[in-house]
Amino acid sequence: MCLPWQACAADFPLQVFSTRRTEIFYSNPQDLHLLARRLGIVQDGPQERGIMVKLAEKLDGMLAEIERVLQVTPLKPQTLTIRLLRDSFQVKQQQLALARRPPGKALAPKHPLISFYDPEARSIYVSLTDVHLGVLAHEMTHFVLCESSPVRPGAAYQESLAQYMEKRFLTGRSPP
Repeated sequence: MCLPWQACAADFPLQVFSTRRTEIFYSNPQDLHLLARRLGIVQDGPQERGIMVKLAEKLDGMLAEIERVLQVTPLKPQTLTIRLLRDSFQVKQQQLALARRPPGKALAPKHPLISFYDPEARSIYVSLTDVHLGVLAHEMTHFVLCESSPVRPGAAYQESLAQYMEKRFLTGRSPP
């Protein structure tokens, strides 16, 4: 059995798209185009030239904007990993697989989960079906906060700032 973010024999081989500050793991060559469309970089229709450059600029720009608004800087430059999963069920399966539970205590996925951030792996796991600018901004905020402090900030503090940045990006008050 392979974990949801790993390439299985029936899937495309796992591939990586790197930007200055992120690494995106995906399995289907169309995943990056779908991500770009979901983030508002391209519209439906024929592929636009330079889509990968625009996607890289968008992702790196989002991290820079979050740092600017929150007035924080990472202590050491770290790469953020983004793992594109098919849907919210796969995201939930991945979260359960990463949960540190004693054997025999695993939980079945009861509710869908669009995304989550794993600070130990510096990774965002996100549903390609459900991702949008706000979701990615929310999870990126967790990354920025965790990397900008010698002690990981409390969950409630992180969540309040992540929700703030999510709304800011959704309302257009924070570009890219």
